[in-house]
Amino acid sequence: TECIDSLLNQTYPNFEICLADDHSTLQETIDLLKEYEKNDKIKVVFRKENGMISKASNDALNIASGEYIVLVDNDDKIEKDALYYFVEALNNDESIDMIYSDEDLLDYNGKRMQPHFKPDYSPDTFKCLNYFCHLSCIRKEIIDKIGGFRSEYDGSQDYDLFLRIEDVTKNIHHI
Repeated sequence: TECIDSLLNQTYPNFEICLADDHSTLQETIDLLKEYEKNDKIKVVFRKENGMISKASNDALNIASGEYIVLVDNDDKIEKDALYYFVEALNNDESIDMIYSDEDLLDYNGKRMQPHFKPDYSPDTFKCLNYFCHLSCIRKEIIDKIGGFRSEYDGSQDYDLFLRIEDVTKNIHHI
C-alpha cells in the first residue's frame, strides 16, 4: 500500500498505474488490488498462473497505454515530485529515451539511511555495474522493440532489459 499510495500522491497528475498480480494465493492481496482497481488511475491484470517477475512485468507492460514506462517495485516508495522531475526532463529534451534517478533506502521507521548518488551516464561503467535500477523511466516504444523482459534472466531482469535498451539508444539521462 505504501508503494501504490506514494504513486497516487504524485504532484504530476497525468499517469496510470499498471499492476500485475502474479497469481496471489492470499485473498487479502486480491481484495486489496480489486479495491485499488476502482481508482481510474489503476489497471490490474490478474494472472492465471505464477510466472515470476518477468512474465508478470510484461503483463503489466501490455496493459500500459502511456508513451513512457516508469519501473517501480512493490517495495518502492516514490517521492511525491518524482514523476514531475521525469516529465520536466522529457519536456526539456524530447530525444531522451531513458531516465534514471538517484535513490535512497528507508529504514523501518521511514528514515533515509543509504543514499545512492549515481554517476551520469557512462557506457563503460554501466557495462560493469547496473547503477540505473530504480527509479527508471523508459520510452515504451523501445521496450516493445526489444521484447520486454526475458524470463530466463529473472533475478537480473532489469539489468538485462537496460543492457538491451542501451544497445538501441544512447539517449539516456540521469536526474
